[in-house]
Amino acid sequence: MKTSHCEFTMTRSISFLLLLILCLPGPALSQGTAPRTITLVEAINIALQNNPSIEEAKAKREGALADIKGAEADFLPKASTLYSYTRLAEQPFQRVNGLERFIGDENSHHWDISLTQPLFTGFALTSKKKMTEIAAQIQEIESERVAINVSQDLRIAWFETLFSQRLGQVAEENTAALTAHLKTAQGFYDQGLISRNDLLKAEVALAQARQDKERATADIDIARSRLAT
Repeated sequence: MKTSHCEFTMTRSISFLLLLILCLPGPALSQGTAPRTITLVEAINIALQNNPSIEEAKAKREGALADIKGAEADFLPKASTLYSYTRLAEQPFQRVNGLERFIGDENSHHWDISLTQPLFTGFALTSKKKMTEIAAQIQEIESERVAINVSQDLRIAWFETLFSQRLGQVAEENTAALTAHLKTAQGFYDQGLISRNDLLKAEVALAQARQDKERATADIDIARSRLAT
């Protein structure tokens, strides 16, 4: 279904298909089992929980919040360590008066530990944090907008389905009434009480009613498919 902003596609999950079966009039799920009626509010909640556009918006919002934490962490001191290991083929030595004196070990270990604290970065860190906060606010608004559009789309599809079902019910009742009328007209015609032209009018009216019924049934199927997509 389409809104004035963009198109959103609701996921075809089992829960949402059950929504269509349970909330709309139709044959029972099994003989002797009455279908449960679901409210519009419940339907909206199901749609909001299963819509991929909303999940995407939530993920972007969480990513923006993570960026804020990362920007705040840039203000904190950072510690770093460095370790190196060297192994010599022979133990180093030095000759003094013809004698060898060892001055080291063939295994050498070296550790470096440093601590860095940013003092002034030309407001780069402050600007970065402000930008991440603005981005998070934008994603929050976007999440709300997506939820509103999904809810609005569902409401439109919901009432379109109810309206088409009501028209289908009217078409069904009209067909039944005209069927009975044709049967009565046929009896009158057989008794010579009405003309052939009057009987034809009843037949044409019933044929038109049946076409209207088929059209209404097709409209119901289309409305339900829109509600499920």
